[in-house]
Amino acid sequence: MSNGSDAVDEIRSRAEAEGVEFIYAMFVEMHGKPCAKLVPVSALEGLMSDGAGFAGFAAGPMGQDPSSPDILALPDPASYTHCHGSRTWRRCSATLRSRANCGRMRPG
Repeated sequence: MSNGSDAVDEIRSRAEAEGVEFIYAMFVEMHGKPCAKLVPVSALEGLMSDGAGFAGFAAGPMGQDPSSPDILALPDPASYTHCHGSRTWRRCSATLRSRANCGRMRPG
């Protein structure tokens, strides 16, 4: 898969052709529990550029307390795959970053 805006365009084209409505931005927390946010395809550009916001304290034991900044799940476009059992959902694996260490962010 391509990088940058080409990757977003490619995912958008595939999603449209496949009738996809939502994308899961997923990561696995420290104990192996999957954490995800369901994002509509209409918000794909924001998801890929800004990430999906999560409360780090609520997403597993990552050394944060309730007053810590949110974390962001930044999807990897190359991980766009089918969700078993769903015709309208796909997933992208994500890496985590602290919202405090990122530039302009959309609300999570």
